[in-house]
Amino acid sequence: MNSKYAFVFLFTLIIGFGLGFLAEKTLLPMQPNQEIAKLQSQIERAKKFFPTIFQDVRSISGTVKEVRADTVKVEIILANPFDESPQARTVKITDETKIILSQRKDPAVYQRELAEFQKNIRAQAGKSPAVNLASPNAFIQEPAKISDITVGRQISIAANENIRMRESFI
Repeated sequence: MNSKYAFVFLFTLIIGFGLGFLAEKTLLPMQPNQEIAKLQSQIERAKKFFPTIFQDVRSISGTVKEVRADTVKVEIILANPFDESPQARTVKITDETKIILSQRKDPAVYQRELAEFQKNIRAQAGKSPAVNLASPNAFIQEPAKISDITVGRQISIAANENIRMRESFI
């Protein structure tokens, strides 16, 4: 082999190894630990865009999935996708449970009540002592029974204890 060709061959070989080394370091995927660290960093940044997860939760809202003689199964929607609270909840109904059915008032009735309330507020302005006036409610609330709860209905549930991580409670 001619020395000129040997030099070109050797030079090409060295350049090839060098480029291969650089390609391995830059083009190959990250090591698993590096990938995990990067993903965890991205998750921590994303968490800042969602509502705070409260540690003490005493009320939830959701859709009724099943009604039995003494239980109601509810599926809640979590506002924060990082919340690890259970989405399916079972509420045990006892004799102490208060069930209240809320139905929207006729809009005309509510508007009249609201106008009367505003009139009373204006009449009270500047008078002392101030009278505490109750604002009108847009809903009619009536006592109900478990048989009034139907699958597919939206429901709000309040408890006397922290139910954040509870799948079942009274």
